[in-house]
Amino acid sequence: MGLRYTCGGTLISKFFVLTAAHCTTVRGVAILPEIFSVFLGKYNLFGGDVSVQEKEVYKVYVHDEFTYRTLDNDISLLKLKTEAVYDNYVQPACLWFNNVYDQLPSSQIQGTVPGWGFDITDSLSPTLHAASMPLVPDRTCELTNPLFYVQALRTAKKFCAGYTNGTSACNGDSGGGFHVFVPDLAKSNIPDVPGAWYIRGIVSTSLSRTDAAICNPKAYAVFTDVEKYLDWINIYVYS
Repeated sequence: MGLRYTCGGTLISKFFVLTAAHCTTVRGVAILPEIFSVFLGKYNLFGGDVSVQEKEVYKVYVHDEFTYRTLDNDISLLKLKTEAVYDNYVQPACLWFNNVYDQLPSSQIQGTVPGWGFDITDSLSPTLHAASMPLVPDRTCELTNPLFYVQALRTAKKFCAGYTNGTSACNGDSGGGFHVFVPDLAKSNIPDVPGAWYIRGIVSTSLSRTDAAICNPKAYAVFTDVEKYLDWINIYVYS
C-alpha cells in the first residue's frame, strides 16, 4: 500500500509532533502508530524536496477527552521513534503561552497557517502554501453562522481566525498550526527583526459549503487553542 497524505502537524521538540486528534483517530479510537509516517522539512507534496526527514511514529497520544462527533479537545501528539535533526529546513515551533502577548507589536494577532489543503481547484495543493489571517473574536464568528460557531466554540478551548474573502484553512490543512511570529525585541515591528514562531492553534474544523462536503473558504476556520492544553502537552513531552 502506498503512502497517502492525511494531515499537517507541527514539530515542537526533537521527538514530538503536535496535530489534531481527528487526524490520528477513527471514530475516536487512536490509529496504530505503525500506520503513520511523518515527513519533516517537506515542501512538495509529492517528491522533489531538497532535505526531507521521514520518521516512524513510536506512540500516538490522543487527548483522553477528545470527542470525535463534536471535535472537543481536538489535539494529539505523535512521538517519533528517532529524533528529528534540526537544520535549515527542520526547526521546532515554540508553544504559545499568555505572556507572549507582551512581546507583540499589536493587540491584533495575525497568524500564518501553512499546509497543502484544498486550493481554488478544490484539490490538494502540490506545494506548501501559507495563508496569513487574523484571529477574530468569538462573537464575530458566531454572528456569521450561529448554529455552527456557537457549537464549535462552546468549550472556550477553541478560537476563530480568517477572513470572509476566500482566504481560509481548508480540507487537508487539518492538524497544521496557526503560527504567530514573535519578535525578540518587545513590541518591535521592524522588518527582519529576529524572533521565533509560536504555535497558537491547531486547524480543527471549518464551515462546509452548501454544495459540497468541503470547506467554505469564505467562512472562518476554527482552531484548537494550544495554550489551553499546555499542561497536557507537558505531561508527555517532558516526562
